[in-house]
Amino acid sequence: MSAGWVRVRGRGPFATWSTLRAPLGLAVGLLLLLGAAGPEDAAPLGDPVAQDPVPPRVLFLGDTTLGGHFRNAAQALKEEAEVVTSPQGHLHSGALLEDLEEVLGEQPWDVVALNVGLSDLMTRDPRSKAIRAMSAAAGGVPVTPLEQYGPQLERLVTRLRATGAQVVWLTTLPLNGTNRRHAVREEDLQRYRAEALERMATQEVPVVDTHQAIVDVLEAEPNLRARPRLHNDTLKSDLSGPLVERLRDLLTR
Repeated sequence: MSAGWVRVRGRGPFATWSTLRAPLGLAVGLLLLLGAAGPEDAAPLGDPVAQDPVPPRVLFLGDTTLGGHFRNAAQALKEEAEVVTSPQGHLHSGALLEDLEEVLGEQPWDVVALNVGLSDLMTRDPRSKAIRAMSAAAGGVPVTPLEQYGPQLERLVTRLRATGAQVVWLTTLPLNGTNRRHAVREEDLQRYRAEALERMATQEVPVVDTHQAIVDVLEAEPNLRARPRLHNDTLKSDLSGPLVERLRDLLTR
């Protein structure tokens, strides 16, 4: 795996065997050569060697929405799966499509947790080749127009499934009303969120809707002035329980 990848592997025999196998093999060979182990102690030639269990592999792909989910899922599944996130984070859908072959690599994935959207709907300076944030009021345009966003999501899902992986979609988190980025607007977030949910429904991709879970918490608070702080407190809590359960379910299928 190339440098820069973030990997969390479960504890157990497979976590240490790869580093011990070479010195153990040398030690056993020397003992047999010196007569410390007799023929009756050696495994008969041709007997199959017990293989270490290979843990299922989970890949997280997408933008900033995935950060906390990745850390929480990696911790929760450390005894059950190898959980990896791409070093090429914070990608919009078009950039992810361009880099997807490199990101996927040659080894298979069992489950891919996917979210792209925030970096797509962000408005940028249309005069610059590089993506530079610019508010819509100042003339900024979306990084990915909505009419391109939906088809690109479908292409991503199709390509990921072609590897044999199961895909789960994570919704983009809601914006805090008192801490909104000038290049990200609530109305755009809602339009892109609706488009993503429609595409996932069409392709029968399971959805973990953390966005709606946060909205439900906020709407249950009658004091509107208390909602911004509640929003921040909710984001700091572990919202990954439903995702972890969904991942476990997919890994056992």
